[in-house]
Amino acid sequence: MGKIFKLEGDRFVPFEPAGEPPGQVVSLYGDRSGSLWVGTFSGKVGRLSGEKWSVATWKDGLPIWNTLGIQEDARGDLWLATVEGICRVTRASFDA
Repeated sequence: MGKIFKLEGDRFVPFEPAGEPPGQVVSLYGDRSGSLWVGTFSGKVGRLSGEKWSVATWKDGLPIWNTLGIQEDARGDLWLATVEGICRVTRASFDA
C-alpha cells in the first residue's frame, strides 16, 4: 500500500498509523465520526480511526470479494458494494 499523507498547517506530511493497513485501495469513505473506511481488492475492509488501523476480512463475516464502494446509513451502519452484491456491516460488529 502506498503512503498516507495528512494536512498539517499548510503542508501534507507522511502519516503512519499503528496497525496493519488493509491492502490495495479500491474505495474510500469518511464517516460522520471522523473515521476513514477503506475497501480493497483483497476482500478486506479497513478503518482508520485516530491513528490506528482496524481491519476486517471474510473471517469476520465480510464477503471475500472486492469492496467497490462504501456508504453509511442513518443508523451509522455501513453498506459495502462488492462484485457479488451488497453487504451491511454494523459498527458494533466491526468493533467486536
